[in-house]
Formats: sequence, structure tokens, C-alpha cells
Amino acid sequence: MNNIEEKYFSSLNEQQRRAVQSVDGATLLLAVPGSGKTTVLIKRLGYMINCKCISPEEILVVTYTVSATKDMKNRYISYFGEENADRIEFRTINGICAKILYQFEKQYGKELFKLADEKTINNLLIKIILKYEKS
Repeated sequence: MNNIEEKYFSSLNEQQRRAVQSVDGATLLLAVPGSGKTTVLIKRLGYMINCKCISPEEILVVTYTVSATKDMKNRYISYFGEENADRIEFRTINGICAKILYQFEKQYGKELFKLADEKTINNLLIKIILKYEKS
């Protein structure tokens, strides 16, 4: 095994290896808890950046909770170091929604909201979505 294979594929089974190497388009990673999904995702990130020369700024990692976001980033750092970790966008679903609102606000030059709570953010997102569904 060469250095790249050792770094990215050691301890992975054949299905996990295929998931790490599958970087063209979406990949569904469906498995039971504790089966190595997060490890596969982290190694896939490293493979995308270091082997496929994909810019970290083009990668969005979506998690459900803030703690999962922190865990993913910390695990990335433990495998690959801090060099690219801050260039990858690790966000929760709510964090992505907030970023969409900020971009919308920036694009139209209007202050649409102040982040008060999730309910306010969700209501604004619904209004924006409904507005664009009608047009």
C-alpha cells in the first residue's frame, strides 16, 4: 500500500473505499450507527482536496446539529491538520438557511431581519420561498 492508500483507505472496507473515491456528483451513504459513516465522510473530504484537487471553498458539509458540525471539523483536523479546515464550510441546516438570508439581504441591499430566533428565521425563509414559487 502506498502513502495515499494508507492515509485514505486503511481500515476501510471495499464499500467504504468506493464512497471515499466517489467524488463526481452526489453519493448516498446509508448505514447503521457506529459503522464508520463519519470516518468515510472525513476521509472523502481529504481525498477530494488532496487527491482530486477540489478547492476546500467549493465544499459544503451539512450536519443537523452544532455539536455534529464541531465534531466533523475536529475529526477532519485530526486526520488532515488545520491547513484546510477553516476553508471548508461546515454548517448546520439552520446555518445554511441563515447564510441564504444574509446573501439575499446583501444582494438586494436591504436589511431584512435581525437574527432573533429560529422561528423568525424560518418564517422569513418561508416567505422568500413562497414569493419565488409564485414567480
